Amino acid sequence: MITNSPSEKIIRQAREIAESIFKSAEDPNQMPINEESRKKLKKLSDDSLLYKIDEKENLIAWVVTIPTSTEIMDKFLSKEINEKELFEQTKPNTEYDALYLCAIVTAPEYRNKGYAKEVTLEAIKRFERIKGLKVFAWPTSKEGLNLARNLEKETGRKIYLRID
Repeated sequence: MITNSPSEKIIRQAREIAESIFKSAEDPNQMPINEESRKKLKKLSDDSLLYKIDEKENLIAWVVTIPTSTEIMDKFLSKEINEKELFEQTKPNTEYDALYLCAIVTAPEYRNKGYAKEVTLEAIKRFERIKGLKVFAWPTSKEGLNLARNLEKETGRKIYLRID
């Protein structure tokens, strides 16, 4: 099941796994992985955070997206701003025409089974009501780049990439 309103246990588990991977507390350029960020993401859209959980309430995978503007997207892709600034400059209750695939994570025991792609496709689908939606990402691993390419094929939509 994919949900945007998981239990507190799932939220806590996702946050712990994400912090162990991304180490945002040590990197001032990343969006912080904390409760304050989660609350802002929910204000941007109920679907900014989607979680795939099984029938036993085990966390399988999740995606963090930031609906934003093309203007902010362009600044991020051209490296004028970092991820934290992208997050700070994106305000609730504004018109969005771009979607940043911020983080896509699969719990270690469920990797390489297609769950990351499944939850990300669902996230993109939930934002497709936005006319002219542009999707972008910053893949930081070979797997992330491969996922972006697979998403392009699956959706027929260009995924704009920031490459470092």
